[in-house]
Amino acid sequence: MELDGALAQLSNDCRDFWAQNNGRMTRLASPPQPTTFQREYVQKSKPVVVAGAFTEWRCMKKWSLEYLASQNGDALVTVNATPDGRADSVKWCQLPEDTASRKVSAVRDSSDSTGASDPVRLFVLPEERQMTMRGFKAALTDCNSPQAKALGPNGVPYLSRQNDSLRAEFSAVADDVPSSGPAFAVGAFGECTAATSEGTNGSSGFEAVNLWVGDGRSVTSTHQDPYENLYCVLRGTKRFTLLPPCDAPFVNEQPFRQGQHRLKSLRASSVSGSKAAAAGILSTSTSISSSGIANSSSSTRHQTCAEDSVGVDASNGSEDGAGEWVVDILDGALNWVDALDEDSAGTSGHGTVGSGSNSNHSSITSRLVKHVSGSERKTSALVDALAASRTGQRATPVVVEVHAGECLYLPAMWYHRVEQVAS
Repeated sequence: MELDGALAQLSNDCRDFWAQNNGRMTRLASPPQPTTFQREYVQKSKPVVVAGAFTEWRCMKKWSLEYLASQNGDALVTVNATPDGRADSVKWCQLPEDTASRKVSAVRDSSDSTGASDPVRLFVLPEERQMTMRGFKAALTDCNSPQAKALGPNGVPYLSRQNDSLRAEFSAVADDVPSSGPAFAVGAFGECTAATSEGTNGSSGFEAVNLWVGDGRSVTSTHQDPYENLYCVLRGTKRFTLLPPCDAPFVNEQPFRQGQHRLKSLRASSVSGSKAAAAGILSTSTSISSSGIANSSSSTRHQTCAEDSVGVDASNGSEDGAGEWVVDILDGALNWVDALDEDSAGTSGHGTVGSGSNSNHSSITSRLVKHVSGSERKTSALVDALAASRTGQRATPVVVEVHAGECLYLPAMWYHRVEQVAS
């Protein structure tokens, strides 16, 4: 108990150190001087929201879904697809009893308890799809489009690939975002070598610039990153729930067996690859690196059909669309935060999507990463879940909304949960 009390006191002391204005996030109306940013925020590992840091970037003036679709042409981009909007997340899954045999020919329906064990918690990756940007736009904004229907029952697309996705997959518009990032950050972090999926490209700037596009159905589950982040919101609003690294004892982080979503009918489809690519619905495999981060690869470790893989049921029971969402079991375990609120959080704003109906709450975010080894709501689903837990009550979360034209500096190792906010 003495240790628990000391950890709780440390968490409160840290909150007093970085939080201001009755626990709210510090917001700056204009970019700070690089030396001020370095001294007051980077060195103190203190998040801050900065306005006016990238108003002159071309992406702020030009970018929309229509513009990105027109400029990117037939180039393929990587889209994460899930049946519930929750990629890279811990969720309940129904394991067949014969999972250990690794020769399950088909997954069992959740309504059929015969031969099925009790539900278990798994860390589940999304299915990765290769689509044109036009196909992604259609899937995101028009529920009647072939691309949306190809996502299966309640399928949710989210453009959220890591590993320098802007420069790797959006070369036609990559120059609209300066690789050096906001001026105040460049002055504080200094120059570094930018990396691409093929390795170092020799240019200066942040190591990765990632483009994320999604709507209110997508939620990024609570996690932490071992690198500095700058989230620049170009359209819409993102809501972040943040916890400092010292809250680690209170967030229920533990190892989980891994799985990956798969739309069963697509993998077994007889549609030719060329026709699927033309429709913007070509699926692809994913490999898991030793760090547990999903990345495109030529590996065929689990590029298998249903009869060769171990399956679990993750169906939501909907009969809309085509196919059946299942989860394939992967080898190994991964440490992740088990926030039980995630089981319901992904359903926020998850109703039927009409043509263009999501445009008011879609967000386009450029995430600039440098590797190192406005009004706030008082609550969020994660905050409520922590409050309901005896241990979680000792955590010190803060919720902040980052609007278009604002930038959030998120120090390395801070826990964060991210969702898009409907206008």
